[in-house]
Amino acid sequence: MVQGPAGCDEHGPGIGPGVHPGSLPGSYPAAPPRPAPPRWLEVGALGAVVDGVVTVGGSRAIWRAGGSGAQLDGTTAAPEAGPASSGPASGAVASARQLVKVYGEGEAEVRALDGIDVDLGRGRFTAILGPSGSGKSTLMHCLAALDTPTSGSVVLDGVEVAGLRDRTLTALRRDRVGFVFQSFNLVPTLSARENITLPLDIAGRPLDRDWFDLVIDTVGLRDRLHHRPSQLSGGQQQRVACARAMMSRPAIVFADEPTGNLDSRAGAEILTFLRRSVDEFGQSTVIVTHDPVAAGYADRAVFLADGRIVDEMSRPTAQAVLDRMKSFDGMGSADGTGRRS
Repeated sequence: MVQGPAGCDEHGPGIGPGVHPGSLPGSYPAAPPRPAPPRWLEVGALGAVVDGVVTVGGSRAIWRAGGSGAQLDGTTAAPEAGPASSGPASGAVASARQLVKVYGEGEAEVRALDGIDVDLGRGRFTAILGPSGSGKSTLMHCLAALDTPTSGSVVLDGVEVAGLRDRTLTALRRDRVGFVFQSFNLVPTLSARENITLPLDIAGRPLDRDWFDLVIDTVGLRDRLHHRPSQLSGGQQQRVACARAMMSRPAIVFADEPTGNLDSRAGAEILTFLRRSVDEFGQSTVIVTHDPVAAGYADRAVFLADGRIVDEMSRPTAQAVLDRMKSFDGMGSADGTGRRS
């Protein structure tokens, strides 16, 4: 079970109910040490390798690569070439090119995204940050195929999203994308176990018992599987949501302010689990957050302001992110519509 910091009471050290932990930088424990950025290795038509994790379709298997490469079924692994600027990087699990999202028209027009180019690395933990109204949630929704951009392109796990029919788009989101929301979005009449397996049940796919057991034990929910959401704490409900997002072995997990409704201890548990899912399972993960401490768990931080990417940071720390975000004061606010969130 993922443990929170020692000595924390119900609401974390010195934090009362209703206080967002991100308002107290440093209230979470420091993020654990991260491994060096993964090296991408192409493995012929079979898939790709990130630091010994082989991705074949949507499934993964552990495989240890040698120093300068290795062989899998007779195919030699070699370092990947750099990405072309005009298209998505070949090592990206999700990409956007010249992405624009406009709400309203005329004087009421709000340009939530203004020509964004971004690649999200496979097997990496990426944090998207910015002030309120910067467009970070809109960007996530477009990358996750939850919203349709006004113009530009999105490629999700190798699939060009534009022009897909509704049924195909639904299948893409269901099978290749995991979602974690600030408000948990659990079905109140179902048990924790039923909520976790719901995507598989809807898709008519069998449950992988070994994977189920691994995820459940990782998030520490073994003794809560038969409880309904109303019988769980906020942290436990969000762990159910994380397990649900992971259960179909998605290509990427998007988490929108996953610690926003949690106290500091529960927030640290969720962030630790997301970090472990990247390190141990090779799970590509993206969080949208305004909390520098949460961003400190990521491999990369991408900063938005006024619908544009204005900076990024590799191996961010909470303090470095906080210092960078101080320069956003007065930037990126919407005109009261709340469209750029």
